[in-house]
Amino acid sequence: MQSTAFARLGNIWASKILSTEVKIRLYESLVLSILLYCAETWFMKKANEKKLEAAHHRWLRKILHILWKDMVSNEKVRELTGQQLLGDIIRERRLRWCGHAWRMRTDIPARAAISWFPTGHKRKRERPRIDWIYRQ
Repeated sequence: MQSTAFARLGNIWASKILSTEVKIRLYESLVLSILLYCAETWFMKKANEKKLEAAHHRWLRKILHILWKDMVSNEKVRELTGQQLLGDIIRERRLRWCGHAWRMRTDIPARAAISWFPTGHKRKRERPRIDWIYRQ
């Protein structure tokens, strides 16, 4: 979906008339908004995070017209575009959502999900905890 959105805007990315700032604003509003839709609720593995980062950097390089053989680091690309790592953006969104849900009434399911602790079920050894709040 987000790859399609990026590809359909190929004329904009190739444009010599538009500035990089305008292209980045379009990228943030049209591509990243689709890519990160409901990202605060995703279960994220390292492999998935790496794939997202790779796509993010690939698209930023396309906007800047930087080829892989130009040997420009991802940090330099993010510096030129003023972008953050996608993992950082997702973590920021999760914190914002968690604060929003924490201020809700206790009878709303999103608020209940934050402090929910499964009862009557013992997790298997070395399995991750299922709730948001760490309990000792």
